[in-house]
Amino acid sequence: RAIAVSAGMAFDARASEPRLVAGQQVSLVVELYNAGPYELTVERFMIDAPDGWTVDGDSETAGPLSPGERRRASFTAKVPHGARLTQPYFLDRPRVGALYDWSNVPPAVRGTSFDPPVLTGRVVVGLLGVQIGLAREVSYRYNDQATGEVRDPIHVVPALDVQVTPNRVVWPDGAESPRTFTVTVTNNAAAPVGGELVISGDGWPVPSSQRFAFDEAGVSRVFAFQVSRPRGMDAGQMRLVARARTDDGRVFERGVRFVDYPHIRRTPRVIPAEADIRVAPIRFPDVRLVGYVRGAADRVPEALVELGLPVEMLTGDALAHEDLSGYDAIIIGSRAYETDRSLVEHNGRLLAYMRAGGLLLVQYQQYQFVRSGFAPYPLTIGRPHGRITDEHAPVTVLEPGHAALNAPNTIASDDWEGWPQERGLYFAESWDEAYSPLLEMRDPDLEPLRGGLLVASYGEGMYVYTGLSFFRALPAGVPGAVRLFLNLLHLGSAGARP
Repeated sequence: RAIAVSAGMAFDARASEPRLVAGQQVSLVVELYNAGPYELTVERFMIDAPDGWTVDGDSETAGPLSPGERRRASFTAKVPHGARLTQPYFLDRPRVGALYDWSNVPPAVRGTSFDPPVLTGRVVVGLLGVQIGLAREVSYRYNDQATGEVRDPIHVVPALDVQVTPNRVVWPDGAESPRTFTVTVTNNAAAPVGGELVISGDGWPVPSSQRFAFDEAGVSRVFAFQVSRPRGMDAGQMRLVARARTDDGRVFERGVRFVDYPHIRRTPRVIPAEADIRVAPIRFPDVRLVGYVRGAADRVPEALVELGLPVEMLTGDALAHEDLSGYDAIIIGSRAYETDRSLVEHNGRLLAYMRAGGLLLVQYQQYQFVRSGFAPYPLTIGRPHGRITDEHAPVTVLEPGHAALNAPNTIASDDWEGWPQERGLYFAESWDEAYSPLLEMRDPDLEPLRGGLLVASYGEGMYVYTGLSFFRALPAGVPGAVRLFLNLLHLGSAGARP
């Protein structure tokens, strides 16, 4: 149970609202229940709040508390203007490379999983001549018809939440059409508010601003903006920023996303209302339709659709019954053989699809994949598995003339820049001679690995196994990863086969 229990005492602390904005007042209740056999003496109730907050409370709560009785105190807390938005303390400052900067954080907090609570309720009682203190995080309590009582930590959020979608775009240099960006504005404040929504980009044409107005809290509106690339710009990077300017002069350019799963604490993350746009020379393969089997935590299909590729998600029914010959390529997401039972059951249909001329591109899988022999030719993955943890590790091309490295994009050394976190994982350790390894790379002071990208002919078609971390690099908008992945899809064309 969430309620603290000590010596027959149950203590609780609750707020009337789960999300707070600057200038808002929130009602708080702290409550003590004497569940034991002895009389207690309530000395005082308190609320711990950050610097700058004001708390007014009920001072008429001291005195004896008999067994079976409860005592309640009411407080009002006011959020100051300029209050810190709630998020993990290690996200408050920009990272230094790959490292979090928490140099401004008190030593007692550094290294902890979560921030201290925004507000904490406390009570001091006397029991049998001993003074006892109890503390409890102030939370918002509600009932869910499916799960019962739910406790939601309180958070400080912006009065206007502003978020841009998509927030990361790779823009091919040959794409002349404008792109649509949507800006979602949510009113978190109770008071009516109106203003103007504007977007801007460094030197790019600026779309006209749009008006917004909200009469109540919790309401969202979505605004669409058409953005055009400047003429003559064929490479570079630009930051598109959205700002909500209220009629009384306030400016909002951040939003909050929540990490929310049943097994962890609900955790907010403050994100800037911006999109990272990268313009790069990108050529597309001649594909009419690409099938995709989603893997674990897989955001690659959305990245491909954002590029403009015609992608269709393959369901279990499609894998079982659909005519797969209509797909120019079929992509298997990372670890999909673990998460998709229908893929395991109908892998034979994918092999038949390849024999008839299809291209099957399999992103990294784990040990079940090799144990069950799902690849068309034998391959193994080592224990521990082969991976390249240094995202800057140099890459050596083993077959410079191979189509995968030349068409429709010529892969060069700068295409390996900007890959996030790692080069890849679950590389093949050994493989049948039917496969051609195309790349070699190594971590510092370790042996080189060649199993990160294997290509093989199979019947009339082609098979690709890759441990390269496309599942990170494509959603991150790495132009070189996009160019290489498009080249792999191009292997499905007859002229691209070795």
